[in-house]
Amino acid sequence: MSSLQIKHKNNEDILLELSGSTLEEVNLTGADLRNADLNSWILKGAFLARAHMEGAQLKEASLQSASLIEAKLAGADLKEADLSQADLRAADLEGAQLEGANLRGANLSDANLRGANLRNAKLIDTDLTEVDYDDKTVWPDGYENGQLHGVWRGWYPDGQKAVEGRYVHGEKNGLWTAWHRNGQKKRECEYNNSQKHGVWREWDEKGNRLVEGHFENGTKNGVWKYFYPSGKLQRQGEFLNSKEHGHWVTWYEDGQIAGEGNYHEGWKDGVWLNWYSNGVKHREGHYTQGRKDGEWSKWDEEGTLVEKQTFVNGQRTA
Repeated sequence: MSSLQIKHKNNEDILLELSGSTLEEVNLTGADLRNADLNSWILKGAFLARAHMEGAQLKEASLQSASLIEAKLAGADLKEADLSQADLRAADLEGAQLEGANLRGANLSDANLRGANLRNAKLIDTDLTEVDYDDKTVWPDGYENGQLHGVWRGWYPDGQKAVEGRYVHGEKNGLWTAWHRNGQKKRECEYNNSQKHGVWREWDEKGNRLVEGHFENGTKNGVWKYFYPSGKLQRQGEFLNSKEHGHWVTWYEDGQIAGEGNYHEGWKDGVWLNWYSNGVKHREGHYTQGRKDGEWSKWDEEGTLVEKQTFVNGQRTA
């Protein structure tokens, strides 16, 4: 039967011998792996909770989704290691070398990062809640004291810029811009302490404007406009606290009016009118809090009245 030997990084003394040919999902909970040579080892999904790994060599090791809860990793070398989705809650990483490590989606809450080197580490969607750090901790560009800070940029796999904006102590602030894969601008929006606040604009992949409106403290307010890809106005009206409120109008792409009426706190309210694309009236009736109420009339495309109905609280009575 094949076996794997974990050796000391300096003198090659055997620290642990395991049967099998892989360490994926191996259970090494509480194991003594101090100063072990695990460079480039594949430990995907391994159970290493509370393992003693002080001073271990783990450069370029694969530790995706590994359980490293309360693991002792002080002084360990984890340069370029893949720790994506790993569970490092309350792990001791004091003085650890994490330069270039992939920590995407990892959980480092309550971990000790005092004196750790995280230069160029990938911290996308990484949980850094209540981590312990000091003035010797080296953070990646774009971080300050464990929080996103400064200009941030994201790219598509082909190198095309996807997004750019600024964080201030962990919060989105100012103008954020996103691009389609072909380089055309996709969206512009402003933030204040991670809440949408200010002008919001969207474009399609050909650069045609699709949406323009305004947010106040995370809610849609004021006039919003929606456009056809041709640039013609499709729909326009006001929002109040992210609900349609006030007068709204829709148009056909040739500019002919298609419908209009009022909303009250998100409900259609009052008289609503619709027209055929040839300009002839199609329907007319009244809403009360989103329900048809009163007399409703319908015409054909020649302008001849073809139907009359009566509603009470949305129910047809005649």
